[in-house]
Amino acid sequence: MKKILLAITLPILLTACATITSPSSERVNVNSTKNKTFTATIDGQQFTVPGSVKIKRNGDEKIIMTTEKGCAPSTSIDKEIETIFWGNFIFGGVLGSSTDLATGKMWDYDDFVTINCVGNG
Repeated sequence: MKKILLAITLPILLTACATITSPSSERVNVNSTKNKTFTATIDGQQFTVPGSVKIKRNGDEKIIMTTEKGCAPSTSIDKEIETIFWGNFIFGGVLGSSTDLATGKMWDYDDFVTINCVGNG
């Protein structure tokens, strides 16, 4: 009986591993090719470049916007599937992996992003 209970309970405990173990936000360091500080925005929050910004891990496309002269007006933050998701996919099956997909926590955003600018002024 204990083995049957374990066989039923273990997959439930392993479902949604990325959702359970991953933080709901992460910090991204943003730099530029310009030797000057300026402001940028992401998801409605303003921050100073160079600097870091806290973003929500939800799977959405993250785009840094700036009006700084000579700099790219928008810079995407790349993301990739977090390694823990694959373990969850194997052990948790459809239930766990679909939960991670729905919450967006299966995604890991780049830690470092550079905004391309022309000139140094």
